[in-house]
Amino acid sequence: MNNFFSNNIGWKTLSLISALILWVFVINTKNPLQTYDMRNRAIVFKGINLLENKGYVIQNEIALRDQKVRVVIKGPRFQIEEIKRNPDLIEIKVDITKQVNNIDSTMDMLAPTVPIDVSVPLGLTVIEQSPKVVEVIFEREKTITQKIKYAITGGSNTEYQTLTPKIVPEEIEIWGAESYMNEVAEVRVDINVENFSEDVLTYQTPIKIYDKEGNEIVGLKQSHQHAEVTLPIGKKKTVPLEMQFTGQLPDGLVQISSAVHPETITIIGKPDLIDSISSIKLATISLDNIIQTSKINTKFLLPDGIGFLDQIENNAVVTIQVKEQ
Repeated sequence: MNNFFSNNIGWKTLSLISALILWVFVINTKNPLQTYDMRNRAIVFKGINLLENKGYVIQNEIALRDQKVRVVIKGPRFQIEEIKRNPDLIEIKVDITKQVNNIDSTMDMLAPTVPIDVSVPLGLTVIEQSPKVVEVIFEREKTITQKIKYAITGGSNTEYQTLTPKIVPEEIEIWGAESYMNEVAEVRVDINVENFSEDVLTYQTPIKIYDKEGNEIVGLKQSHQHAEVTLPIGKKKTVPLEMQFTGQLPDGLVQISSAVHPETITIIGKPDLIDSISSIKLATISLDNIIQTSKINTKFLLPDGIGFLDQIENNAVVTIQVKEQ
């Protein structure tokens, strides 16, 4: 064994060096170091829930969401190719946790500069990054409730414009940075009559927020993004609501009376359909399990092609009075 290490030591050393050179050559030939320029990468934010729990929001959140980061990475070709196939392996984030913890509740606004952190898999390095920091504006959050208004556009038939649409919901809650909230003047849906006909009475319409100059305000949070608009096109008619019952009260109880609120509903649709309707039935109520005077929400059973104009939900309240025999 000793002779193996001591004999021809020069040749063996030369062979080892040659093998090392060959290995370096192969590695650099088959898997050389490369650079990769990644552009238009979005930022992921960490700590937003903590900020909102303190009653603040990011005032410039839209601009930050649109902010793109350029990153140049360097590493072996095989890893670079993997990054090209799966760019999400490169994480670009802004952690605002530390800055949020420093917020004093007396502050209305704060604008710290926060670093942009770039995480890369082992074996890769970041050799260039732009930008490296962003300004994050924290501002106190404000919430308001606003009634939804409407504007009717399109079409040449003025009859459509003289009728009042039904909008559900009637109002929404809006919240966001206080300075932006103070600019809110109107919440509105734009109703294009060309989207409606005697066959299409109801349409989903975006709810938009405007300032006093009529400019749309974007970036605020809304409890509803769309409103269900029913535009009265066709013949109108007010008819009673008709209660329906099945089963019978448990032994020992008798029904004194029953009433429905509202008692009537205004419906709209094609004239021939409207003329054939004398009442709108309610969903059937089972008496089997009623053991005391009860109020029950019951849906309208509207025929196909018929809508209703009343500013109420699609149900009525049926009151059933009972007593012991």
